[in-house]
Amino acid sequence: TVSDRGINDNEQGNCVACDVGRYANMSADICVDCAPGQSQKLEKQDSCEVCDSGKYQNKHKQTRCENCPDQTFTDDSVVIKS
Repeated sequence: TVSDRGINDNEQGNCVACDVGRYANMSADICVDCAPGQSQKLEKQDSCEVCDSGKYQNKHKQTRCENCPDQTFTDDSVVIKS
């Protein structure tokens, strides 16, 4: 069971924090990697942050979104060349 906001119980019954780049899925009671287009720089969170306009992330389990390269922009957090 989830023992505190964004904290997940492990098999030994101890509470463990979900690492950065991950969040606690409250319904499945597991830590889940942030998906591409999202990031999480803090532990013990129950969601990931969606990348802001002009930023992107194309990898899983990341702690920050990157600025779009010159002459590109984002469309649903995917880099598009202009």
